[in-house]
Amino acid sequence: MVIIAFASYPRERAQEMEKRFIQLSPPPEFIKTEGPYMYSGSNGGVQAATLFKFDKSKMSEALHFANDQHAVFFGVVPGYTYDIKVCASDERARKVSGVT
Repeated sequence: MVIIAFASYPRERAQEMEKRFIQLSPPPEFIKTEGPYMYSGSNGGVQAATLFKFDKSKMSEALHFANDQHAVFFGVVPGYTYDIKVCASDERARKVSGVT
């Protein structure tokens, strides 16, 4: 399974974000990460997307980790927001929804 975490913050907070980002704990061995992938937002801010890949048996732990990695910035870096999406493969999604 995959969690995609989207974050957004004002461009003028980039140095503060970088300083705090390098202090984050590395992921546990069962999570493989990709990113963050950075891009410009329509509001002129910085957007970032990070992928967390893991076995479905570890979904709860992976979700807690991804949330904790992003919540540390919330309320500390003005203008920071984040959104976390738990995603399944097409095959898994069809199986869960009953579509074959």
